[in-house]
Amino acid sequence: MKKHLSLFSFVLLISITAQTLADGPSSYYKTNPTVGKRVDSPIVIDGNPQEWTADMLIVQGVANDDVRAFRGPHEGPVYDLYQLYAAWDNSYLYLMWQITNVSDIVCPEQGYPNSDNGKPWNGDIPFQLAFDIDPSVGTNGLLSGNTVPGTKDAHVWGIFNMFGNKEVDKMMMFSSKPGVGMPGLFSLNSAGAFDYDNVKIFTELGIEYKWGDFCVPTEIYGVNKNEHTGYVVSDLADESNYVDFIAKGHDKSMDTTYEMKIPLSALGIDVNYLENSGIGVMLISTFGQSGINSLPYDPATFDNASEPYTEDASTSMEKTDVDVFSANFARIGAGESSPVIRPTISVSPVGGEYIGGTTVTLSASGEKTPIKIYYTLDGTTPTSASSLYDSPLQIISNNTNLKAIAIDADGVSSFVTSHMYITEEKTASEGIKISLKKPDTWSSVYLWAWTGTNTNLFSEWPGEPMTLEKNDWYSYVFDESLVSVNVVFSNNETPQTVDILDVVESTCYEQDAVVDGKLTVKIVPCPVQTGVNTLTKDLIRIYPNPAQNLISIETGDESSNISIYSLQGRLLKRVDNYSSNEKLNVSNLEKGSYVVKIMRKNGVLEFSKFIKE
Repeated sequence: MKKHLSLFSFVLLISITAQTLADGPSSYYKTNPTVGKRVDSPIVIDGNPQEWTADMLIVQGVANDDVRAFRGPHEGPVYDLYQLYAAWDNSYLYLMWQITNVSDIVCPEQGYPNSDNGKPWNGDIPFQLAFDIDPSVGTNGLLSGNTVPGTKDAHVWGIFNMFGNKEVDKMMMFSSKPGVGMPGLFSLNSAGAFDYDNVKIFTELGIEYKWGDFCVPTEIYGVNKNEHTGYVVSDLADESNYVDFIAKGHDKSMDTTYEMKIPLSALGIDVNYLENSGIGVMLISTFGQSGINSLPYDPATFDNASEPYTEDASTSMEKTDVDVFSANFARIGAGESSPVIRPTISVSPVGGEYIGGTTVTLSASGEKTPIKIYYTLDGTTPTSASSLYDSPLQIISNNTNLKAIAIDADGVSSFVTSHMYITEEKTASEGIKISLKKPDTWSSVYLWAWTGTNTNLFSEWPGEPMTLEKNDWYSYVFDESLVSVNVVFSNNETPQTVDILDVVESTCYEQDAVVDGKLTVKIVPCPVQTGVNTLTKDLIRIYPNPAQNLISIETGDESSNISIYSLQGRLLKRVDNYSSNEKLNVSNLEKGSYVVKIMRKNGVLEFSKFIKE
């Protein structure tokens, strides 16, 4: 079978292994209110959930907790998992899951997800169903012969999800559009891993599934926030934040259900096995190449929720990181037989400000020894392929993001721990100054702004009026404590510009174009008093220009801070303490023109441009 490379996917994982961990960050998350129900009559697979009842609910999630809500609420389709149901008869296992789209309440201004573009069936979404039929065997999900995660060839269908308990021994992959692609059921090969030889297509096995635009629950609970109103992952733990979206007026026609019928024989079990031993299940939705939501809840889909995606900083890094799932699986047919005991990991000292650097010690404890600790220092998720900890770590570089995981002798992993270390004092600054030349058709210029932690800087939209300086240039200076801001300009609400993200230096903008009713902007030299100098051509030289893979920037200084922006103002690359003529890799940039900002050590900011071929 040919590998299906799609941008969107769901992962549905079934495991026989039992676990006893917390259901989620709040009591609204529930795992196994029931273990499903045996039915006397076959369930008709037509996308209509009329045959499903509350005593079949095996997992309850919350609405608006997929990562696009934390960074990128303008995106669609929406893959927000809310409920998972299970039933069976003598021959078949039946599954149904509810997807909610509450964009009409949390971000009504975003037209795209509030249309049919928000429907999950509007994207080619591979779902993934993985089973652990035999408790004595299983895999972490990597394809046979691969040990290093994070590349498409290492993962089934290129989805960067792994399973720390190695409980999966069957995995189903299929599109959210029935009839699209070649849906198949993967089984372990003789080496105990998945490959593209040991797979059978659905039609051969008698597996069926359909979708329908329905809403089963009469109440839908979640946090009524989005990225632009300050939504952060920790809000999920504060139950005072939760509201009933249906009571708020949510349009239930925006929601979608999926039904599936799986022959028990396709899983290699019968009804006696299901009812006496039971199986477990996890449903994971992914966007891009990684997990963004799951039923039951797993923290792996939230560790980079608010971080910018490399290819599009307005959306979440969760779309491309490696997620190692380790939370409780829900049970079907029978309850748990024994708990999974995870190792724990300790870090000393914890993250914080340590001017000049510090020495960090990692330690782990658990029942199954020896326990090994693996870590990264660049913010990526650690796995068994990461650096093995064997001695204290010397943390010297500023903004070092340490992440670590402990894996015991049975291969059971701890949860990932994450700590940020600041080793340099902040440089004194007048604060970031943002300037915009008023578009000819505007009568005023307002500024809306928020931080990288999704904290709004103004009380309500459209924010604060900017100050007119001269010649239709309007400016605003942020508090010097802010090192990065995101902004939107508007003509006192409408029209407005697109989101301008990760502004770390004083910058001037002009209108560039109009896309989907919003203005795009471009960076220009600043004519107003911002402490910014325009390009001094005899001091700044970029070569080769045009460039293909590498560029060098001759600055005349031994060290400068370099930032590369698109013409729309999006920060694409930043290099601190750049040495003059050092080579920079720009091979990942698309063809076009780019703005380079050079911040000299004396605080003077200069501009140049180059062309990527």
